Order: sequence, then C-alpha cells, then structure tokens
Amino acid sequence: MNKLLMALTLLITTQVNATAVPCDANDSECTPVDEWRFGIALGGGVISNPLHDGENIPLVVVPYISYYGEHLFLDNGTLGYTFHYTDKFDS
Repeated sequence: MNKLLMALTLLITTQVNATAVPCDANDSECTPVDEWRFGIALGGGVISNPLHDGENIPLVVVPYISYYGEHLFLDNGTLGYTFHYTDKFDS
C-alpha cells in the first residue's frame, strides 16, 4: 500500500518541462489543435494472432486517423483526455 501511495504521489508531483511552441504548417512532428488528420499506408505485413493455431491477419492497407482537441485526443485508435494542462505539466 505504501509503494502504491508513493508511486501516485510521484506521478502527481512530477513535472515535465516543455515550452509551448506554435505549430509550423511544414513540421510533421507538430499536430495543430482541433484538426483531423487522415492517412493510408500501403504495403505488405501481418498482425500475428495470439491464439493457438490462429491465422495471422494480413495488412495491405492500414488507415491512420488522428484528432487533437483542447483536452480530448484520438491517435490511431488511442483515445485519451487531458484533465489539466499548463505549459510545464499536464495530467
């Protein structure tokens, strides 16, 4: 119980130093707020099936979808919410 309480305390009090920088339209690493992004990847690959004697799932066309709002985000199937955001810390 003490380890859990200590881990939660560290998680809450940890601060990440980040500087808010406006997005450049040509920067692929920066995603503007309130903008949807769609993409498609073509190629050959598979997702391995973890079930015993399960067949692999072929991947020929893989979609990419992302949206980042003020608090809500969706990034390729990962849905999340930012409860509190400042320039140095978000939770």
